[in-house]
Amino acid sequence: MGKAVGPTGDDKALYKQEFDKSVTIFEESLDGYHKADGVGKKAEFKKAMDESLHVMDQLGPIFSKEIQSQKAALEKDYSDYTAGGSEESFQKLHKDIDSLKHELE
Repeated sequence: MGKAVGPTGDDKALYKQEFDKSVTIFEESLDGYHKADGVGKKAEFKKAMDESLHVMDQLGPIFSKEIQSQKAALEKDYSDYTAGGSEESFQKLHKDIDSLKHELE
């Protein structure tokens, strides 16, 4: 039986690009959600955030434990934000996003 092999450098670069894209979509959707007035608009932005998190979930395990930890913090704060929508939880989400982006550099 052969050994399981992780992604190659080229594959990892593509995965990183997709992860980065998901973080950006999440951030843009978060800002849209925060500013949206109508329930329908908020639902569209929430769907985009949920889908972005799903992509991050799929790709996260190939990255460092620190990135996985930052993503877990993002998910927790996202849950808190969608439950209450406070300005504090919104700011925490942006800090989580900034931390993720920094780790991905």
